[in-house]
Amino acid sequence: MNGRYVGYLAGDDPLHGFLRRIIRDRMEVREAHPAFRVFRLSGSIVVYAYQEKFSGTSIICKFYGPRFADLDKATWMARQEYEGLETLRQYNLIGSPHHVIRPLGFSRDINGVLAVEYYAGEEFSQAITRATQHRDDRHLYRRLTALASFLATQHDRTANGTAVDFDGDCGYLDTVTGRLRKARRIGSDDADELSRLRDRWRERPLMWQDQQVWLHGDATPANFLFGDGMDVAAIDLERMKRGDRMFDVGRVAGELQHAFMRDSGDRHRADPFIGHFLSYQGIDLCRDQVRELYFGIMAEQKHASPEEHPEFDAVGIWRRIITEHQTAFTRALPAAKRKQMPLFLAEMCRGISRRRLGLYPHTREVLDALRERYPLALVTDAQSAYARAELHRVGLLDYFDPIVVSGDRGYRKPDRRLFQAALDGMSVAAANAMYVGNDMHRDIFGAREAGLTTVMFDSDQGKKAYRDCVPDYTITDLRDLLAILGVQQ
Repeated sequence: MNGRYVGYLAGDDPLHGFLRRIIRDRMEVREAHPAFRVFRLSGSIVVYAYQEKFSGTSIICKFYGPRFADLDKATWMARQEYEGLETLRQYNLIGSPHHVIRPLGFSRDINGVLAVEYYAGEEFSQAITRATQHRDDRHLYRRLTALASFLATQHDRTANGTAVDFDGDCGYLDTVTGRLRKARRIGSDDADELSRLRDRWRERPLMWQDQQVWLHGDATPANFLFGDGMDVAAIDLERMKRGDRMFDVGRVAGELQHAFMRDSGDRHRADPFIGHFLSYQGIDLCRDQVRELYFGIMAEQKHASPEEHPEFDAVGIWRRIITEHQTAFTRALPAAKRKQMPLFLAEMCRGISRRRLGLYPHTREVLDALRERYPLALVTDAQSAYARAELHRVGLLDYFDPIVVSGDRGYRKPDRRLFQAALDGMSVAAANAMYVGNDMHRDIFGAREAGLTTVMFDSDQGKKAYRDCVPDYTITDLRDLLAILGVQQ
């Protein structure tokens, strides 16, 4: 029993009679004088385990009363979870390998208690800890495979043919964002970014083309238990609801991301999450295979390119991985969802693996001064899937027009065509333009070859020397650029 023993339940306690009736009427355990050992479960003050001494029968009791001042509200929550468990079990999620725990009873008069069956198994959180703290990645991968199979089965069996609806989720996000701002946990820029991401996903037609399914609703590491082989049991369904299946999958991925970032700081922490997501879509690859395939396809793309400085295509890499490793399950997914998966994976991989995203000191004040007098363009080696989104995140998207992204063109800096595209977009001759960069080869050499005046920003990134290349100017503070141009702040 995963809990601390606290003694025996008194025979005259109303809970004793409640449990006695359950083991007799629901579990067919015949004990004339049952005695119940009590265990307070780890990490919880409202959930206890009760083990009958003679038969060994165990029951879990969850008390809603302490969480609500209104006992009627507590009873309503207990009844909701009871009915949710019964609902999912009607879809044959009983026994091995996919099991939803059995509800046994609830009572308003005993502190809003809900009684459910005891399932002996390893908590998902324990499997995560084995990987993050003890390097037992193989064990976690096995558990993720089992969990992915469970969620896929639950979602597929409970799809009701009704289109998904994200309006409620978007409204809830706005509520949470407002609370965080009020508590000064996030600033206005963070709130704006969350709103932008909300709208970006909501406005994509493909997001609305799946069916509603029954969701677990709280797919956290504490709410799944693992038995032998592929056996998985779901517990704690008080937040069960209808919605988009990715709600549960995204929650699991987020919990994994948080655990790896917190416990290991591993720079490849995104890989297990991607592997899990692909497994859920019927593409059974472990994280090492995903990494090997990704970088292998990237190398092939560059080798096959006729360009001197080839750019890779992240979305194309994921599209090929999906195409070459899909199964009948993957092919049976909605066409719109299969079409969207490569872009989603490229964005998710970038978002999870990115270590930092910020501005150099004085960036915005310098740009504010410059755009009053000059047109501004940007040339960046980046992927189309996330370049503009990251510029928006740091508040620079509206400063530049055009924005020339290497991922849109198939070649990278120092290819002079990128710089020429920026000049053409501004209708400015190279002789009348100045380029600022922090890499002597990709930026300064490339811009010089295109005929621009060059400024080397000597930062903590980028190559500092390349052949005999010398910039026209070198600065260590972006404000020095204003002095070079004679611009007053």
